[in-house]
Amino acid sequence: MDQLLVVGKISNAHGIKGEVKVIPFLDEIGQFLSFKSVYIKQNKDSLKKLKVQHVRIHKKSVLLMLQDISNRNDAEALINAEILIDRGQDQLAEDEFYIADIIGMQILDESGQYIGIIKDVLTTTGSVDTLEIQTAENSKLIYVPFRKCYFSNINPKKGTLVGNIPTDFFEL
Repeated sequence: MDQLLVVGKISNAHGIKGEVKVIPFLDEIGQFLSFKSVYIKQNKDSLKKLKVQHVRIHKKSVLLMLQDISNRNDAEALINAEILIDRGQDQLAEDEFYIADIIGMQILDESGQYIGIIKDVLTTTGSVDTLEIQTAENSKLIYVPFRKCYFSNINPKKGTLVGNIPTDFFEL
């Protein structure tokens, strides 16, 4: 499961030919156009790989035609199922990261001193994502925009992020 990423959730059937409507969890929903196959997870014990036959972007959702899903009843049976992909199918730029990979990372200052740990990434605060950091000092939560001016070095393999966080963020 660690090599799979949740990229969306089936919200409804679309039409009568088995097309499913997907709520995408990706910033760039156009990435769905490159997926050759996806995994469907309906519950914790089921995981089925299906070939993607056709993809359409419709407003803010994605419409998928999947192998073996040929009518509305088949599509309706998948409502609320998660859509996952192999990590190898993703097309991230060099400075892009998945939220799942960032949560739990340790924040260090430029001298290597431990500041805290990333508890969450807030994506609805505007044009820049915001990191929720639990500080080591007093377990206080602070919120810092995820910008290069505050975070200079991300090392996902080590699970660390070097930050130059102004003291004002700690005093709010």
